This record gives sequence, C-alpha cells and structure tokens, in this order.
Amino acid sequence: MSLSLRQIEVFRAIMVCGTFTDAARMLNISQPAVSRVVGHAENRLGFKLFRRARGSLSPTLEARALYPDVERIFRELAALQRFAGDLGAGRTGLLRVAASSALGFSVLPNAINAFRADWPGVKVVSHWLPAPQMADLVLAHEIDLGLTVAPVQTPTARSEVLAATEMVCVMPEGHALAARDAVEPEDLAPHPLVSYGKGSHYGRLIEEAFASRGLMPRVEVEVAVTLIAMPLVQGGAGVALVDGLIARQFTDGLTWRPFRPAIPLYVHLLTSSASPASSFKEPFLGYVQRVLGDTIDSPSPGSARPRGNPTPAIVRPADHVSRATGTNRG
Repeated sequence: MSLSLRQIEVFRAIMVCGTFTDAARMLNISQPAVSRVVGHAENRLGFKLFRRARGSLSPTLEARALYPDVERIFRELAALQRFAGDLGAGRTGLLRVAASSALGFSVLPNAINAFRADWPGVKVVSHWLPAPQMADLVLAHEIDLGLTVAPVQTPTARSEVLAATEMVCVMPEGHALAARDAVEPEDLAPHPLVSYGKGSHYGRLIEEAFASRGLMPRVEVEVAVTLIAMPLVQGGAGVALVDGLIARQFTDGLTWRPFRPAIPLYVHLLTSSASPASSFKEPFLGYVQRVLGDTIDSPSPGSARPRGNPTPAIVRPADHVSRATGTNRG
C-alpha cells in the first residue's frame, strides 16, 4: 500500500527529530496526532516503522530503508516549490522557438545567447524547420514562435513582419563580379550559379527577377537552402544569390554585392492565434529585433559597404504591404 503525502511528512519529521514530541512541535500539530498518523501508516504498510524501548524511540530496519527515498522526495518537492515560486515571479520557464535554416544560423543563436544572459532561468528549446512544418508545430502548440523568410498562409497562424532585407550575390573575394557596384542577371551568364529548385520560395523569386529581364537563370549546382550554398561558393562551385542576413555571417574568403533588380525578403514571425503566447515571447522578440538590426547594419565582409548597397531597414509590420506591393519582381 502507498503512503499519503501527510504520512510521509510525519514519518520524515520523526526521523529528523528523533521523537514524536519534537516531530509534533516541528509540524505544529499535537503529539497524539503524530501517533495516529504513524499508526495509520503502519497499518497501510503492514509493518512497524518505530519501536519504543526503555523510553527511547528507534526506527525499524524497514523505516531506515524507506528514509533515503523519503528525503529524495522532499528535496524534489522543495525544488518544485522553488520552481513554482519562480514561475509566479516570472524568473523561470520554458520558451520553444523555431527558425528556418538561414535565420537559425544568422539570427537565432545570437538572440538566444543574449536572451539567456538576462533570463538564465528560462530554458530555451530551438529547432531548425522549413516554414510549413514550423506552422504546423505552432498550430499544435509545440513551439511558441517561429522565424521564417518564406511566407506562410494559414488561417490560425498569425504572421507578422519583423524586418526586411534583400537578396545579394555572394562570391569569392577577388572575383570578377566584385568589381561591380551591383550584379544583374546579364552579369551572371558567364559564371556558374549555385541556386535553388524552381518550386522553392527563393527559386521562384530568382526566376521572376530573371524573367523581368527576359532571361532564365542557368543553375549549375542546385541546393535546398542558403546554408549549403555558402560553403559551395567558398569552395569554388560558383556564385550564389542568398539572403542578405546569411551573407554577412560568412566572412572567410567571401564578399557580396547587391543584386538588381532588387529581390526584397521579409523576416516573418509565426505565432498561434488560437492559444495564449508564452510570457517570454515579447522579451525574446526584443533580442531578435536587436540581432536583426545589428546583422543588417554590418558591412560587406572584409571591406567597407559596397557602393550602391542600401542597408535594408528593420520594418514595422504595417510597412509590409507598401513595401511588398510592386517590388517583388524588381
């Protein structure tokens, strides 16, 4: 038979204090009440916990065997009480975040590190996910927020724009295209292009930009995400069009130039419109915004900012419609 929490509490008090009287004083109850609780516990267990001999009280072998586990339970209860108190005071908790691969590499680590420095009691669980899967987990309440460049259309996931950047052309330092203020589709014809599948968000945007000049991109190496394109460019596989956030993270032997016609990209925040947000969502978003601003404002690797390369600004959600309309195709 199992013991009630009250019986466990009384048993521990007797083991700590050594007598029924002192245990009663510790628990602020009467000594007969302690005796009754012990009697009920012994009846449930089917064996004695204490023996009286010559005016002294001694625990039985069974009681001594139980005591270490009882102490462990009380330590865990004390930890639980502290955790509950911290939750009530907003000092601890859980935040579950997800990001697409580029944002998971360029923004999320720095945002988490800065957040954790000020909120050390909050456990952060992070994932790298494609946008559709991210939306599914937001709707299933398995993540609190998601960050993605690819827009997601779903009736119960709220999408807000946090920032805007542009696609840039990344290339090895000293590359012929690095002499240009900006790279255009016609300039890429002689060079191997590392790019994305036609069905992907980036692939569609690039194809539309080329089509506005009556051209088609000639892709010689196809990748799924920008995070794979960058080391391929470093290794000499070609040049690539990538988002401006991740371009600034690779400084070893690479540089970038603006791409024209401009391909604007928007950092979307995904949250559920059907469930309450984590209490740590708003504080965490402050760190995300700071990292986005620092990243977008950083110069081209190894040099001053290229001429004609406007700094893509952090935008408010209300700016999204006016900036997106009529600009997505250059």
